[in-house]
Amino acid sequence: LSSAAEVTISGKRIGMSSVKGMTLPASSFVAQPAVAEQLKAHGLESEAGSAEALVLQLEGPFEQKTGGKGANAAAAAGQTFRCELVCNFGRESEASNKALLADLKEFGNVNTSRSQ
Repeated sequence: LSSAAEVTISGKRIGMSSVKGMTLPASSFVAQPAVAEQLKAHGLESEAGSAEALVLQLEGPFEQKTGGKGANAAAAAGQTFRCELVCNFGRESEASNKALLADLKEFGNVNTSRSQ
């Protein structure tokens, strides 16, 4: 997320202030009214079942942040439900990500096989 609270998806800038700080599955993210309106305006609407493919088109570079609640939420969900984390971690945080992925597997049995 840039300092302007925007991301780029398929070359189009999408404002994220309405969902900043939220941990959402792809389908909920694209359905958020403020996000859905922007996606529609840019011709990026996702059809049913294709929200993940759209979200995976997020373009970097990504700024690494620490202290987030995403891993805790994913681990908690994985303890209760079958859970998968699909994300693009980036190279700068590769060493830290190994520990995070190990925790997700050990404490939440979260499937991370599609994360990069």
